[in-house]
Amino acid sequence: MYTSVQAAVSTIWDREFGFLREILVSPLWRGTILLGKILGGTTVAMFHGSLVLALARFADVTLTPADIARGLAIMFLLAFALTSLGVVIANRVRSFEGFGVFANAVILPLYFTSSSIFPLDPSLTSAQTRVVSPEWLVTLVEINPLTYAVDALRGAFIHLPPRKNLWVAGLGGCG
Repeated sequence: MYTSVQAAVSTIWDREFGFLREILVSPLWRGTILLGKILGGTTVAMFHGSLVLALARFADVTLTPADIARGLAIMFLLAFALTSLGVVIANRVRSFEGFGVFANAVILPLYFTSSSIFPLDPSLTSAQTRVVSPEWLVTLVEINPLTYAVDALRGAFIHLPPRKNLWVAGLGGCG
């Protein structure tokens, strides 16, 4: 997560030293340059995530090739989205310090309310969870898009079923 967003700091670095200007005058379509920047950050984030994934066997987590493929696909989508967010932030912020402050102001609340640190019980419904946990916290967890990525990764790697929530129930799902 942090690697994805922090990969965009190179955009500020390139702008600071004039390299970005040189790239932008090339005959390449600007979307290609943007996609290359995002895919570069995504690749680095995927490598870092794979290093952590390599340690799974030391935590007694058995992974099948299908689990790994499913998990890597989810990791790619998450890394791509967060690197894109980092590039958007880097395009608006002009200094390294401002980028760090603003990126952390966005990333830390997403991280802490994604249920990655304190997982909410997946067997409880949204109403039951609101009895056990503070209602405002459950609401923040449910509106956080990162919560669903964390649930998907848990499902892919440790086969934990996703939480039952009001979003799934409201869409007519089995939640």
